[in-house]
Amino acid sequence: MIKDFSDDQLQTYINKKFADRRIYYEQAKVSIDEEPIEIEKLIDKIFHA
Repeated sequence: MIKDFSDDQLQTYINKKFADRRIYYEQAKVSIDEEPIEIEKLIDKIFHA
């Protein structure tokens, strides 16, 4: 669906999807920072939320 998007089209698409879903993201019990995280730490954070 998005494989033929230009960079600008892709950025617009991602921004719209994020805006549409924001209310759900804000309700999440688990939040992961944008920095890289080891898989073990990610799993631990999810299971201990």
